[in-house]
Amino acid sequence: VDFRELCIVNGYARTADAWKANSRVHELKMYFNNEYICTLPLLDTMEPQYFDLLAYQLHAGSGAESTFRFEIASVYPGEKYEDTAITGIEVSIWTPNH
Repeated sequence: VDFRELCIVNGYARTADAWKANSRVHELKMYFNNEYICTLPLLDTMEPQYFDLLAYQLHAGSGAESTFRFEIASVYPGEKYEDTAITGIEVSIWTPNH
């Protein structure tokens, strides 16, 4: 399995008001199998943000378990709350011969 792309919806994107009220991620550290890979710069927007993972050559062998871990490095402050939210993270994969 090759990990191809990462999609992140930053903040609490339920509504525009909820998004503005809560803090959002500015920089997100990404780890793969407990190894630091990079720090992702997130825009301050509700729109989905896409990151190309092919340059990092992240792979998982057949039947192997792999883990992604994310650490918030910095935030955009919310207008009302100090908590920080991410609505969603999705990883796209490519499997050879399928």
